[in-house]
Amino acid sequence: MEQQTHIVIIDLDESSCKVMQAILQEIPEIEVKSETTDFTKGLDLIKQVKPSIVILNLFPAEEPVFNLAQRITRYFPDISLFITSKQTDSILVIRAMRAGACEFICQPVIKDELVSAVMTVVKAKKQSLQEKGKQGKVMTFFGVGGGVGTSTVVTNVATTLAKLTQKEVIVIDLNLHFGSAALMLNMKTKYSILDVAKNIDNIDISMLKQMLPKNSTGVSLLSAPHMIEDAESISTSQIEQVLVFLKKIYDYILIDTNHVFDDVTLKALDECDQIFTISYFDVPTIYNTKRCLDLFQKIGYNKDKVLLVINRYSTEDDIDAPAMEKLIDYPIFWRIPEHDLKSVQNSINKGIPISQMMPSSKLSLNFVDMIRNLNGESLPEEVATETTKKIPFIKKILKQQD
Repeated sequence: MEQQTHIVIIDLDESSCKVMQAILQEIPEIEVKSETTDFTKGLDLIKQVKPSIVILNLFPAEEPVFNLAQRITRYFPDISLFITSKQTDSILVIRAMRAGACEFICQPVIKDELVSAVMTVVKAKKQSLQEKGKQGKVMTFFGVGGGVGTSTVVTNVATTLAKLTQKEVIVIDLNLHFGSAALMLNMKTKYSILDVAKNIDNIDISMLKQMLPKNSTGVSLLSAPHMIEDAESISTSQIEQVLVFLKKIYDYILIDTNHVFDDVTLKALDECDQIFTISYFDVPTIYNTKRCLDLFQKIGYNKDKVLLVINRYSTEDDIDAPAMEKLIDYPIFWRIPEHDLKSVQNSINKGIPISQMMPSSKLSLNFVDMIRNLNGESLPEEVATETTKKIPFIKKILKQQD
């Protein structure tokens, strides 16, 4: 049996109170208590019942009710407050919102409107309870230089994760100046990380999920600021607050970072569970990869946290294996195969990750294998791609060549 949702109505207009009570009592799992004579008794009733929702009528005078609303908001912050009135001018509605109301119900009450408002709160609170103990996994993707394909990897891993796990996945674009995740996922974003960071204390789970866009695979996006100059307005402490909040909501938080070691990027690296260092097989990139990995070790990140991913890997690369080993001296977690540039560019231009646009392609199957490997799944022979079979750690390759 589901837990009951308690509602308290404080309405000195007895006829109005009876109408609302009759409507709400028709909803299963709703228990309604009311007070129609005195505001002080109404406050005592709230203390006794500990309701999820309180409904106040601005009858017979507005000021005493607004004072009561402010007291309820101050002392019972978990209560969702509804205010109802025969007067519906915009100034009154604004005052109600400022007093802490999340809903303004017009009198005479329309049944469907009241029921809809109540059920929205009930569903949000149930979801909040379900997600209260959630501690999402944060994965930061750091490219050792421009052009290594970090954003492509992030968006494809995100869509693959959402499809395989059927869990809540969000991409955070922390390339604050020139983020492109919104374009690569073909999402229109009204709000950015700047909006969330500035209002983190006033946003609840339900509100956030309504704010953020979600694509057809179920991936949500928290985009970079819309204006380049706004990037400087976001502090590392705000980044930390945002991550703490999102970990309570999402199972997987994927961060697409800038490829420079600024304060925001370092904060993302510090706060995450795993760092995917995206590299490429050419000499300058390998050299920078070695420098990044050395820095990570100096910072204190161990090899379980920092996973090296080689993008656009080909067995025909003209890279001297012993020299490569000497420069990197680090195990390769995964190799993403070289892929048809035209197809990938087409997917980027359309804003559809290749794992979604061409799910049976060699590249898409490689991402599937990568996710299964991350989740500790053994790969069945009939599912494993040829690329996966050929990708051992670099030291194994070198031993075979000796």
